[in-house]
Amino acid sequence: MSPLFVFSKKNTKKHYYPAKKGFLKNLNLKHKMSAFLFITVFLLAITYLFQINDLAIKGFEIKSLEDKINDIEQKNKNLEMNVTELQSLSNIEKLKKELNMVKAGQVDYISSSVSVTARR
Repeated sequence: MSPLFVFSKKNTKKHYYPAKKGFLKNLNLKHKMSAFLFITVFLLAITYLFQINDLAIKGFEIKSLEDKINDIEQKNKNLEMNVTELQSLSNIEKLKKELNMVKAGQVDYISSSVSVTARR
C-alpha cells in the first residue's frame, strides 16, 4: 500500500456519542466550573452596574437638595435682614410720624378692690 493511500483514505471509524441524559450531566467538572464562574462574574457585573447607576442618581439628588438648601438659607438671611430693618428704631420713629402718634403722658391705672374671675 502506498503512503499516499493512507492519507486519502476516508475515516470510516464510527464515533460513539452517549445518549443525552441532560445538558449538565454530559459536561465534565472543568466545563461546569467554567460555566458557573462565567455566570457568577456576569451577574456580579450586572449588579455592579446597577449599584453604580443608583449611586450616580443619588448623587444628583443630593446635589439638587443641597442647592435648594442654599437657596432657602439665602432667602432666610434676606428675610432676617428685612425683619431687623423693620424693627430698627429709626424705622419705628418714621412710622410714628407717619401715623401722627404722640408720646403718652401720665398713665392712670384703675384699681379694683374686688377680685373677679371669669367662669366658662
